[in-house]
Amino acid sequence: MRGDVHLPAGKGRLPVVVICHGFKGFRNWGFFPWVAERLAAAGFAAIRFDFSLNGIGEDGQTFDRLDLFTRNTVTRELGDLQRVLAAVRGGELGDRLDPGRISLLGHSLGGGVSLLGALEDPSVHAVATWASVAHFFHGTDAGLWKRQGHLDFLNARTGQIMRLDYEVFEDLQANAARYDLLTRLPALRIPVLLVHGSHDASVGPEASESLARSLEGRGTLHILPGAGHTFGAVHPFGEPTPELEEAFRVTLRFLQKHASARTHPPSPPASGRGSAAQRP
Repeated sequence: MRGDVHLPAGKGRLPVVVICHGFKGFRNWGFFPWVAERLAAAGFAAIRFDFSLNGIGEDGQTFDRLDLFTRNTVTRELGDLQRVLAAVRGGELGDRLDPGRISLLGHSLGGGVSLLGALEDPSVHAVATWASVAHFFHGTDAGLWKRQGHLDFLNARTGQIMRLDYEVFEDLQANAARYDLLTRLPALRIPVLLVHGSHDASVGPEASESLARSLEGRGTLHILPGAGHTFGAVHPFGEPTPELEEAFRVTLRFLQKHASARTHPPSPPASGRGSAAQRP
């Protein structure tokens, strides 16, 4: 696992925001460095990391490990997030990161993984999602996946075909109840922010609307009129768009309200699934 920790100048312990990229994403894509830098400037320790099988190689920019991507299950991504959280709690990423103030920010599929992470790790006490999924790999052709033994996904930016082996679908089947966000979210007793573009063609805003309903009043839904899946941001990143600026402003206000006050000292996950992370 590779990642970066962004810290503001000075001393003292800091609230932590762990950033989770989405499907075909990576920690250096588009707005992620910008978001982390802005969070650090606002007084947070921001962690952005690559999920271990996301297909990005050592240069942090190129999908040259598609052999790894083929096996990138939701279980593996959730395990990666749990390892990062364990590293924060264990002080492996520095003594300025306060394990009593951990929040998550996830985009797209990373939003769904963040919600799962919060459901299974009591050290998380706030979650913000951008364009989150409500279901994992919703709408894929399960029959074709089984017949071929794989499904291919086009990376429109690079032109690469990114293949997922059938074991990814088997993971979805074996963990259907665990991954059922709409059923499980009523048990999540922490603040959640759901930001979504009204014109998102990749994950429609109805996904965040359904998540908000499942949270039974504990979720704040913010729809950005006219915004798409990445709020107008592209890779390589240029200037932030007005939609991205608004998404960040709303998210920062949420994190400052819910993620800055220290809570009780966190306990390890009851499931025992978390483990020590490699230092990014």
